[in-house]
Amino acid sequence: MADARAGDMEAFAALVRRYQDRIFTVGLRLTRNRASAEDAAQQTFLQAWERRQSYDRRWRVSTWLYRIVTNLCVDEHRRRARAAALSAQGDHRPPAHPHAMVEARERRDRLNGALGGLPPAQRTVLVLRYLDDLSYDEIGRVCGLPVNTVKSHLQRGKATLRRQLVAYKEDR
Repeated sequence: MADARAGDMEAFAALVRRYQDRIFTVGLRLTRNRASAEDAAQQTFLQAWERRQSYDRRWRVSTWLYRIVTNLCVDEHRRRARAAALSAQGDHRPPAHPHAMVEARERRDRLNGALGGLPPAQRTVLVLRYLDDLSYDEIGRVCGLPVNTVKSHLQRGKATLRRQLVAYKEDR
């Protein structure tokens, strides 16, 4: 990283090769969309190059990159949520038939459940802990949270997941 900070493109390319799969995987787990994950990974490395001088040597490079990709994914989630809210506000046409209204609501609820079953902060913490095996301290650095908040998000996220899984099982 020291060479990359000095502007060595080959050193930076080596970092990209070393971390690209992990960064893509985090992006995929957070966005649940391959194209969005690819965009997030590319943006992560672009920002890392542009901001290489701000890298703090006390952090592991992976932690710094995880923080960048997490922030990008959370920002994208917020943009999409705002766009969906604006779209929903602009569409006041009632469905042609009551059954169509019920079906539309069920589809929307399933989609929201699949995409937003957890608050972004909880989903991010769970992904980083259980899928990427980061420590509480590393998650705190990536997300900019105190360790106790990380633990709270984990506890609440797991409880929410349990409730959702039980409800899904009972519905089936």
